[in-house]
Amino acid sequence: MGGGMACEFVATHANVRGLLLYGTFPGCDLSRRKDLAVTLIYGTQDAVITPAMVTSARSKLPMQTRYVEISGGTHSFFGDYGPQDGDGQATISREEARLQILKASHVLFQQLEP
Repeated sequence: MGGGMACEFVATHANVRGLLLYGTFPGCDLSRRKDLAVTLIYGTQDAVITPAMVTSARSKLPMQTRYVEISGGTHSFFGDYGPQDGDGQATISREEARLQILKASHVLFQQLEP
């Protein structure tokens, strides 16, 4: 839901320079946005937005999109609401996953600095 809405916003606002997607995939086609820095972070144990779903949506994102895999991470690690129904079993701690998520996010933020 959130990723889809973010993509719709970016699609209608050409001045947006970056897009950070956590445990989601695009709801629209941004593949022609060569000026857009995109990072998509996903968990290998995410059973809500599975790695296969992320892979199948790659054609909707620009070629320069950076994909970051959180090995052992689940969907609920991208929020702070506890376990989510239907999610997978984590094989990494929430703290370690969050550290990796923060580091990957920081790389995108650095790209966007003027």
